[in-house]
Amino acid sequence: MPDALTAAIAAAFAMQRLPFRSLVLCGLAILVCWSRVYVGTHYASDIVGGGALTGIFAAIVRIAYREGSKLDRIATSIL
Repeated sequence: MPDALTAAIAAAFAMQRLPFRSLVLCGLAILVCWSRVYVGTHYASDIVGGGALTGIFAAIVRIAYREGSKLDRIATSIL
């Protein structure tokens, strides 16, 4: 699960057009994913599939989420 979480964070920053942070986080996500394959916790296909799904869902959230909406006000009031 940490591999999907790191990929989701990296995808979120990439979709916000933050290039330096995106590159750093993508590099860290790749290291986490590689370590999971190296240790034998996952197969490489698991990592690729999880990364693809993460990217798809991050894109869906990016498209569906609107700033200033009721959902945005609720989410930001929690923080």
